[in-house]
Amino acid sequence: MPRNQKVWTLEASIELLVRIRDQLCPPPPTKDNLKFATRFAKIDWNLIAFHGFLPVECRTHFEMIIERILTYKTLKDVLVESLKIVKKFYNAN
Repeated sequence: MPRNQKVWTLEASIELLVRIRDQLCPPPPTKDNLKFATRFAKIDWNLIAFHGFLPVECRTHFEMIIERILTYKTLKDVLVESLKIVKKFYNAN
């Protein structure tokens, strides 16, 4: 690792997630119907960057976190989440 490259610690990773969440303020509406990709594309990474981490580094690290979340979901977890989505959809109509 290059000497000047920043290391993503637990604290820095949490700070990144908090900064992304805070940028969504005012919070999304209760019935947020935007796709993840749509909302993700609207993130201003220049506002997210902090403590010497470049905007591209913040985005790359967040994408890595997302990959881990999606990779570690089991089929059971996906089915449970799918059931909630289906029930919510049919109750809304």
